[in-house]
Amino acid sequence: MNIESKLNKLKELMSPDYDWEENNTIEDVDLEDLFRECFLVFTTKEVTGLKGFRCVGFSIEDTPKALYRALYLGKPSEVDFSDMYKTGMLFGFKSPCGYFFSTIELFKYEFGVYCYCKAREDIGGLAHGVQGGWPSCDNGTHCKNPVGQLWFGTLKLALEYEHDVYPGNDFKV
Repeated sequence: MNIESKLNKLKELMSPDYDWEENNTIEDVDLEDLFRECFLVFTTKEVTGLKGFRCVGFSIEDTPKALYRALYLGKPSEVDFSDMYKTGMLFGFKSPCGYFFSTIELFKYEFGVYCYCKAREDIGGLAHGVQGGWPSCDNGTHCKNPVGQLWFGTLKLALEYEHDVYPGNDFKV
């Protein structure tokens, strides 16, 4: 399965209309495993050489849930919480091809995701003269690559989706 097929399958699994009871077979892929095939985690120590052009960003309303979901899905080996006001990167996700990546950050204690494309030709729009620093700020640029748009959109969906962390105790986040 190529990356687009995997991302579309993830979107299907997270759809509110997806019937888990009807589609629960032994051959089915696990949502979290499929996520980890499409979104490779990296830490601050592993970020060297990963350079790109910021294209978009987003925040999610409920910081504790979004942060827990990101940690649950990514399972980063280390996270530095020494400064939670404007941390810089806690950890990040990158596509298997390495063309698209996102950093998970806290901006004034609020959860945020900053998105990047490795190639300048994947960026569309015109950047404003003064760049806003908060994650959901529209700085005038966007990813124009369809695979990148799908990748960033699926990441946002996964961070907004309620996951069954421990179904035995009905623990969802």
